[in-house]
Amino acid sequence: MERQEVLNFLGKIPHIHRGGCLISAYAFYLYEKKMGRMTDDFKIVALDNSENNIHIDLNNDFLEGKRKNGVGCHHFAWTFTDGTIQDAQGAVEKYKHYLKIPFDVTDKFCLSTLNHNNWNWQFDRQYYVPLIAEKLGVDLSKVYIYRDKDSSDGFQRSGSYRKRRKWFDFTVTSLNLDI
Repeated sequence: MERQEVLNFLGKIPHIHRGGCLISAYAFYLYEKKMGRMTDDFKIVALDNSENNIHIDLNNDFLEGKRKNGVGCHHFAWTFTDGTIQDAQGAVEKYKHYLKIPFDVTDKFCLSTLNHNNWNWQFDRQYYVPLIAEKLGVDLSKVYIYRDKDSSDGFQRSGSYRKRRKWFDFTVTSLNLDI
């Protein structure tokens, strides 16, 4: 799949930017890495519009080793060498504050942030995380997909969900996202 096809697919997922933006950015990062197109100039970007810049400050604390986990922001996107900040739907310009996540900690930052925050649940992780992983051929099994009162930490990972619940098996064609 070409880069634009991946972006078109991600950009058409319902509520991808209402709780799924970091999943989209992380999946895009993993896909580009798998295809051999990833360079260390790629950066996940945390974006914030709050007056006190708290989300950026907390994520910076994570990068400096002062926090165990990153935190959710108003939005997450990415950038390449040209400096344009974009998400799956195009250029992003409306945010006052931003923090570029260093390439060498991208995996650690994304997983810690995705798995330890109260995300907007308009984005249906339970359905779309496995779908994104299957369609792009990337491993998102370490991303928690929903709250599970029976798990030790209150969450369940996507990989274990698909193994435990055979009835939830699906194919990529089950979602009508023509690309």
